[in-house]
Amino acid sequence: MKLNPEPFEQIKAGTKTAEIRLYDEKRRLINVGDEIIFRKLPELNETIKTKVTGLTISSDFTNLFTLVTPVLGGWNPTDTSIMASSDMGKYYSKDDEYKFGVLAIHIKLI
Repeated sequence: MKLNPEPFEQIKAGTKTAEIRLYDEKRRLINVGDEIIFRKLPELNETIKTKVTGLTISSDFTNLFTLVTPVLGGWNPTDTSIMASSDMGKYYSKDDEYKFGVLAIHIKLI
């Protein structure tokens, strides 16, 4: 999976332990125990290897962030679930959010 520099560095540092995505066809193939290699944008030449330790699936981001603390996804401890949900709107449309559902992929570095 491709990641912007900030979340990539957070995972690398161990401070981000959940990657938030749409629960689209590609993500429906992810299972606990799978390995995911993240590639740092824009060059994609730096990678980190992780293992999936859990999956949290929800109908939308607002509900997801009642199940998963936003700090696990890389937000600041002072950021609310509403702020985290709103931030995800920068990446995904409401139509896609409700069409596919959403997912927190819980990971650990390996």
